[in-house]
Amino acid sequence: MKRKKLGLIVNPVAGLGGSVGLKGSDGMVEEALARGAVPQAEHRAQVALQELLSLQDSLTVYTGPGAMGENLAKSLGFACVVMEGDAAAATTAEDTRALSLWLQAQEADLILFAGGDGTARDICATAGEASVFLGVPAGVKIHSPVYARSPATAGRLAALYLQEQVTDVIEDEVLDIDEEQYRQEQINTRLYGCLRIPREPAFTQCRKCSSGAGEDEAMAAIAVTLAGSVLIAWSDSGSGGSHLYGDILALTAAVAVAVYTLLGRIVREKLSTSVYTYLVYLACVTGLLILCAFQGHSLIGYGFRAPVVGLLLAIFSTILGHSIFSWCLKFFSPAFVSASKLCEPVVAAILAGFLFGEMPGWMQVAGGILILGGVLYYSRIEKAQ
Repeated sequence: MKRKKLGLIVNPVAGLGGSVGLKGSDGMVEEALARGAVPQAEHRAQVALQELLSLQDSLTVYTGPGAMGENLAKSLGFACVVMEGDAAAATTAEDTRALSLWLQAQEADLILFAGGDGTARDICATAGEASVFLGVPAGVKIHSPVYARSPATAGRLAALYLQEQVTDVIEDEVLDIDEEQYRQEQINTRLYGCLRIPREPAFTQCRKCSSGAGEDEAMAAIAVTLAGSVLIAWSDSGSGGSHLYGDILALTAAVAVAVYTLLGRIVREKLSTSVYTYLVYLACVTGLLILCAFQGHSLIGYGFRAPVVGLLLAIFSTILGHSIFSWCLKFFSPAFVSASKLCEPVVAAILAGFLFGEMPGWMQVAGGILILGGVLYYSRIEKAQ
């Protein structure tokens, strides 16, 4: 049986600042040690690795020199491969990033890292699409759901994944706060990216963030956006039956898009953007082919211009346009994504004025301003949350 490769990163200074009241360790390691802080990251990584002792005969630990993992792995009797370099008691972000890159180059099956949100940020900055990670909580403040609930839980989940008893992998968020602002009693949580982790919600932490604006403000922003849409629809209500029919179709499409967005939010928790969009576009193509066959429409015979225009629409409107919305479903609420889509007719009206001389009426202009204002207001609320 082929031996599994476990990558191990220990940030030996993680959690030092918080343990002595400094509200974080960023730039405060020397001060924390002077105040008597005792490093805890190696001990917490040890608790995690002890859950893997039963796999020693089928596992090789790839790790960094000294306190970054070598000392711990060898003390527990694991077979080790150590990255070349000097062993240092106090490591830097550059050391973490370098070790992360090296472990990925060694094709580690799972990279276990002990630290806090700052450690996760450093690893996220180097993470490739194929690597799988899992955090062992060793910092005082942990906001990122890429960490297990406890060191022992991290070890148990790692064992399940390495034994292929847990096989699903998801992308989850790497979050961190500005520690300088935190020391001034201000909490500002920021998203730095995502890491792929074994999917087992009972073992991993929930996402944490600062409380933002209330629901009343969000509802007000949505109401303003919808008012703009109603105003645009009302502007051509007296223009004849065909316009009204078009508005009804637009309303039906809006309901369909809302349902699709809500479902997409759920599915994107499990699938990457590339897989999700591939399945969506495949379903669309299949549906259109069936519809064309049912209604007797030909797929050829439209001249040279039609396929060129279709290709441009596929590239710019679909791949570069719609795919952005699919990516956003992972990081923003369905309400915000749906509201943002209302900007499409506004932008289309502006382009129509420049390209075709079709100038909108005052009600359409007012509706467009309301839509853009509502979306911008909602985006500020999302950022605060």
